[in-house]
Amino acid sequence: MINTVGIIGYGHFGAFVHELGQRFFPEVTFRIHSRRRDPDEQTFFDIKTAAQSDVVILCDGISEYEERMRAVLEYALPETVLIDVATVKKHTSELCKQYCDGRR
Repeated sequence: MINTVGIIGYGHFGAFVHELGQRFFPEVTFRIHSRRRDPDEQTFFDIKTAAQSDVVILCDGISEYEERMRAVLEYALPETVLIDVATVKKHTSELCKQYCDGRR
């Protein structure tokens, strides 16, 4: 059962994912981490709290992707599912192999 979803990055796409998530999954708690928003512990959270969700969706730009992935993996729970929504799959799949290989 998915109870919490962390959204890392709150640009246009992160906001879109949040809006759709609230519309179609109202029972799920969304924990958003954005560098541009101060944590309010209701919608916006620190990276650690957002990363410790059941599912984490990386919505930051490709230039920040590696740094943000590493930050999420530092705090993610063993059962957390990490979702890659970047359009540049070659780069992100290489990062997943480098940082996520062996994590189950």
